[in-house]
Amino acid sequence: MGYAQTINIDSVKSVIDKSLCYLINHQYTETKNNRFAGEWKSTMGLTLPFPLLGKPKDYEDQNCFTTAATHNCLASIYLTDRNEYSFLYPTINRAYNATMVFRDSLTFNFWHWLPSNLSKKNKDGIRPPVRRPTTFNLKNRYIKKAANVMDDADDTAEGFMALLLHNKIIYSADTLALLPIVNNYRDADRKNFHWYNHNRADKKNSGAYLTWIGKEHRLWPKSIVTTFLQNCIFFLPISECFPKAYEPYMPYGTNDVDAIVNANILSFLGENNELKDSANYIHAISFINHKIKRKKFNSAAIYYPNRYHLHYAVTNAYKSGAIKLRPCVDSLIVDLKNKQQLDGSFESKKIINRKDKIQSTAFALSALLNAGKFNEYKTIKMIESAIGYLLQNKIDSGQECYWTGGVFFSGGTVVRKCLFFKSDAYTTVLISQCFATYLLLKKTNEL
Repeated sequence: MGYAQTINIDSVKSVIDKSLCYLINHQYTETKNNRFAGEWKSTMGLTLPFPLLGKPKDYEDQNCFTTAATHNCLASIYLTDRNEYSFLYPTINRAYNATMVFRDSLTFNFWHWLPSNLSKKNKDGIRPPVRRPTTFNLKNRYIKKAANVMDDADDTAEGFMALLLHNKIIYSADTLALLPIVNNYRDADRKNFHWYNHNRADKKNSGAYLTWIGKEHRLWPKSIVTTFLQNCIFFLPISECFPKAYEPYMPYGTNDVDAIVNANILSFLGENNELKDSANYIHAISFINHKIKRKKFNSAAIYYPNRYHLHYAVTNAYKSGAIKLRPCVDSLIVDLKNKQQLDGSFESKKIINRKDKIQSTAFALSALLNAGKFNEYKTIKMIESAIGYLLQNKIDSGQECYWTGGVFFSGGTVVRKCLFFKSDAYTTVLISQCFATYLLLKKTNEL
């Protein structure tokens, strides 16, 4: 456990103001040169050479998940005190409009529609736009086709949260419903079984929510061995996993179950008061609980390699209304108590951005604040120690301050430890939200 620190409230307030100033000043206000109005700079890059993908290098990449998550943190800060944070409204509104660009009718996609980089035309003799990275060097035809991924439940949950927060900001009474969408994509009565879930001893047909919103390829259902062999030849046209030009692609042709994706879905369902309308969400909670009981947090989620992202996502869902996650939260708090360093920080694995201390601490601090019950859990000193560490490690230019972006998420499966997505803006707004929450709790004598 970290040392207790005395936190100067005025210093925290000053840092919040400076960090929000950074976010305002560094938001793109117009669309040009592969940058889109309302978004912030983010990167997609390899840390190790990887077949078909290339050598280690960071590329700018604009995507729904980073934009929506940054918007949602800013909107949450704004809603804690509309008068105090009224200056954020134009920034939030631009980010909201940027998030809606990724919407396909009801669901959301990860990437922008961009001009096709495929040389071959489709059956109509044209090259229509595709979903793809903005600047990442797609070196070969296979990767160009595979990058055109289908809509997914994770981006859709974040996009729906942006819609919900926007409605709260403008006092709209419009109704939203994510449940009819995700209930159609559950890990139930399926013959396929994703190899990552198999390797992590996950229960087949768990009933939890699936990641991808679309139809799976028909792989051999009776043997994980034959499915694995199909995955081994995924780059050959004879494989069921092989992508087709201009058709939305599901990686490996098989849907998967990710604990953090499920937690993100529960966050929206809880916030939107939809949990009362279905008993299916209990299966998502059971899946998450299975991951927490095994305590293998470094590999618990397919797309999220930071050790403390599960802690953050689960406590966020609990805070949003998924109260049946309480036993999971209890276990996660015990883990946080055992893992905090003496300087107040938290550490992921070394291979994940050199222990990813800033991002790990931000996720852990968020989890501690989300969990509440500070006297019961005895977490006040932990919270202030983590805040002290983050205050000491900000980058301050005088009028602005920010934190260097850590690993927000990864490419998943075989590249989950080397293809990372990072954003200074997201890391900064997440920490700003923690600080704003801390000040509000101090003000109301809850902490």
